[in-house]
Order: sequence, then structure tokens, then C-alpha cells
Amino acid sequence: MRRGATVWFTRKNYVAHRALDPEGLPPTFDEWRAGIDEHTGEQRPSVRVVFSPGKFTAWCREEGREIDDSARTAFADIVATQSRRRRASGAV
Repeated sequence: MRRGATVWFTRKNYVAHRALDPEGLPPTFDEWRAGIDEHTGEQRPSVRVVFSPGKFTAWCREEGREIDDSARTAFADIVATQSRRRRASGAV
């Protein structure tokens, strides 16, 4: 069973991510974390994917995507897939 990808913020990068999508993310890291803990408990096991706001913004621009939850999820899936491929090829 392939594990899904979960967008995972750090306390340090949360403010920058929220600045990109203030309507789509809770006001504080602690509120986001409480909500994500509830949400991920209902789903299949997933890989936590942390990514930089800058790389995410650049990807959204290149892909013509709005910065929102759907784009974060799609980008997390891409990052997780690339990571799995690197591990499988031995290029960590």
C-alpha cells in the first residue's frame, strides 16, 4: 500500500505559508496542528512532506495554479514521489 502525502508545516515556516494563503490556513501554527492531528487520524498512513514556501510559490506560478489547499496537496504528492524515487535509486 502506497502511503499518501500530508502537507506538513514547521513552526518556523508556517507564517510564510500562511502569508501566501491567509484565508486557507488557520491563524496560528498551533491551530493548524490541532486540526491536522484530527484530520490525519481518519486517513490511511501518510508521509509528512515539508517544503519551502518559495519552491511552492514558484511551482504554482509555473503550473498556473492558485495557492490553495489543492495546490499544496498536489505539490506534496510530487515532493513525496520524487523522494521515494531518490530512495529507490539509492540517491538520497
